[in-house]
Amino acid sequence: MHCHSQPEIAASPLRVTGRHHLGLRRVRPVRRRLDSAVRMLGAGLLAGLLAGLLAGPEPARADVFLLSSGGQVEGEFLNRDEVPRTRYVVRLESGGELVLPAKAVSNVVVRTEVQRRYEELLPKMPPTVEGHWKMAEWCRERSLEALRETHLREILKLDPEHEKARSLLGYQRLSGRWMTTEEYRQGLGYVRHGTDWRLPQELELLLAREQWRKEELEWKQKLRILRGKVGRKGGERALEEIRAIRDPAATAALVQLLDGRDESRDMKMLYLDVLGRLGSPGAVNALAKRSIYEDDSAIREKALDLLQRFASPRLAESVAERLRDDNNTIVNRAALVLERFGERGVTPELIDALTTKHKQTLGSGSGITPSFSGDGGAGLSMGGGPKVVVSELQNGAVLAALTALYPGAGFGYDKVLWKRWYAASQTPRVVDLRRDP
Repeated sequence: MHCHSQPEIAASPLRVTGRHHLGLRRVRPVRRRLDSAVRMLGAGLLAGLLAGLLAGPEPARADVFLLSSGGQVEGEFLNRDEVPRTRYVVRLESGGELVLPAKAVSNVVVRTEVQRRYEELLPKMPPTVEGHWKMAEWCRERSLEALRETHLREILKLDPEHEKARSLLGYQRLSGRWMTTEEYRQGLGYVRHGTDWRLPQELELLLAREQWRKEELEWKQKLRILRGKVGRKGGERALEEIRAIRDPAATAALVQLLDGRDESRDMKMLYLDVLGRLGSPGAVNALAKRSIYEDDSAIREKALDLLQRFASPRLAESVAERLRDDNNTIVNRAALVLERFGERGVTPELIDALTTKHKQTLGSGSGITPSFSGDGGAGLSMGGGPKVVVSELQNGAVLAALTALYPGAGFGYDKVLWKRWYAASQTPRVVDLRRDP
């Protein structure tokens, strides 16, 4: 029996059954043995010992009951499965049983046979490099990694140049110094984040992105709930909450609802209004997308009205990329957006898009289909399956945009004249500042 008893516990309602009585005399030899171990290895090794006691893989043979008063009792835990916990029944090494009230125990540490054996060997170990090395190897063979590392560190206190201990602890000799990977990285200014090493600035951005994603997910969940209330009891209040959104982190959730196939026009109009107020990059992108690709003309016009206040050269360049779309309808819608922007920086792109070539499929595999001869003549042919032809189409919205940008230029769909005129207008005028004598 091992027991550390203190005055505070003496008044606790402890009960002992069997022939043996819990007393102070049997505590002293154990206390002396532990004190000797502490003096020999120091507080650091004792901490490692406790960590090792908690990590043992073998079946428990003896347990340590840490008392609320600071003492401890050793023995076999008999009523492990008791729920709710009201007491601890302990079989002591002497054969007797001890009953501890639940409130008298702060923690229970499970010990295995190999850990008990370690405690027996520890006081016999010489406090030398060789002694610690043998104990480290003994711990390695029994998978007591925390204790093994503790002994290796004790070796370095005695012999800082012990290469094997250094290597096993992850040290390398760099620039004449023993350093761990962690010390080396920290010396370069890196900080650990999970299993990776990051520069402080990089980590700050990473954490900000993680926080942003977290807030986005929270908004998706919240808006899904609010949308579910619309049209039901409490629906008006849900609509007011949606209208009141001012957090840019809600952008992704609003766009997700806006893209819903079964969403009503009124709700889409509401989402557009909120996105227009937010003005975040994601919101502006959603407005631009709807102003070009939305088939509902009312929603498309609404998106364009809201998008116009965010017009900029960069946004105009992004919209101008749609002038090269394979779909002629998209080309003209993009031109309408650019006309609203009034941005002359995309003039070359507009000129190129005055006429665009698009593929068309004619015929359905039978019947009469148009045919064209090499000299430009047209005719009809029978059958032969569907035919794909390339047509050059004039884009009225593109011409309207150019005319709005340059009211005095009237070159129609003639790209050559437009390009020649534009190049001349961009050429700086040379003025001869010399005076006649």
